Amino acid sequence: MPQQQDPREDKDEDEEEEQVRERDLVEAYVAEHALESSLNDVINQVVASRPEDPFVMLSSLLYARATAKRGIFFVQVSDVLDA
Repeated sequence: MPQQQDPREDKDEDEEEEQVRERDLVEAYVAEHALESSLNDVINQVVASRPEDPFVMLSSLLYARATAKRGIFFVQVSDVLDA
């Protein structure tokens, strides 16, 4: 006679699979953006410099690595008529 599996075991397996998928997504994201090496680099620079406010330097270094466009993205010009 086939042994029945406890439904709680199925739930545990589903949760474990979900955790594995989530971990894989996070690891892929970290690798895609080279987050680990970038963070190591900037932290090493901050520690080597030992600035008064490490967070200012940290934010500056991270901002310098940003790949997003900076500046003005859109300008709209309208004619203004005198009344």
